[in-house]
Amino acid sequence: MNYNEIISSNEKNRKKKRYFPEYYINRGYLENQSNILAEKFYSNTLTEKEKTDISISTTWNPDFWIIRGYTIEEANNIISNIQKNNSNKRHEKYTKEEIKKQSIRCLDYWLNKGYTKEESIIKLSNIQSYTLEKYITKYGNKIGEEKYNNRQIKWQNTLNSKTQEEKDKIKQKRNVFNIDNLKRIHGEELADIKYKQYLSQVSLLHTKSKSNGNISKSSIIFFDYLQEKLKSLNIDIFCQYGEFYINRNDINGRYFYDFVIPKLKVIVEYNGIAWHPKENDIDFKTPFKQDYETLYNKDRNKKQLAIDNGFNYYIYWSDTSKTDTEIFLHNLLEDIKILYEKNNNQII
Repeated sequence: MNYNEIISSNEKNRKKKRYFPEYYINRGYLENQSNILAEKFYSNTLTEKEKTDISISTTWNPDFWIIRGYTIEEANNIISNIQKNNSNKRHEKYTKEEIKKQSIRCLDYWLNKGYTKEESIIKLSNIQSYTLEKYITKYGNKIGEEKYNNRQIKWQNTLNSKTQEEKDKIKQKRNVFNIDNLKRIHGEELADIKYKQYLSQVSLLHTKSKSNGNISKSSIIFFDYLQEKLKSLNIDIFCQYGEFYINRNDINGRYFYDFVIPKLKVIVEYNGIAWHPKENDIDFKTPFKQDYETLYNKDRNKKQLAIDNGFNYYIYWSDTSKTDTEIFLHNLLEDIKILYEKNNNQII
């Protein structure tokens, strides 16, 4: 179907679709200009300036109000009021059940589309994840990576603006792969699917790292493997993913640790090479431009604090070879067995 056929069709909701002139007329453009912009959008020939001007033409964009003389604070307040009014109108017009069927982030939406319950849960799970791979698939390598990094930086800036107490609460909540936390966030059925998805990969120690909040998939696989080995030794009392911390003496703060057996005084840290510099790697920088000296000193101080508190400290690096990984795990488990026996086989 060519563009003229689309324009002459009986397609609905034309004011919401950018390849129809009605979309631009509804935003204050004259008819002739609207026809030009709609066709250019369809043929993917809009200039960057035209794209910017179109985005400003919506009342949801602060620039729409700023170029009309409002301050940024006034613009944000106007947008907030518009959103509240629209939300109120929506709730007056529809019931909660009907609203759920309109949002792709609600299970009822997919059930209403004809999917089974299991298919709907999987659809919802895919939508709720924000991975680099998903951005690249949607936008291409260059733009996808840029958009993903911008999102990560925005999240990091938001986190840094919070108090230490707020940060600590967030870190506790971001213990994502605790099954109880997954149930709280996603509901029981979706939590079970998410939990099984990564447990099925326990034996794959060398999977490409994929960001999942503050926890990489490869570290989850590593610690799940270690967890299974410990359970075979009847050692099942330990803390993971930010559950255990030691208060710092120098400032009002604390260090969180990856994997801890408190009674045996054992800490295992998983250091991803994208986020943790090795000694003398002075050119190191993270995607957020954090430098070698800052992060190396942080890791060193974190380790020293644990040792000062009597812990045996182990570091596993994400680029460790398969053979060296097997050696690391063998030695680690042997050390834990010895400590376990010294504690009279009782861990509380």
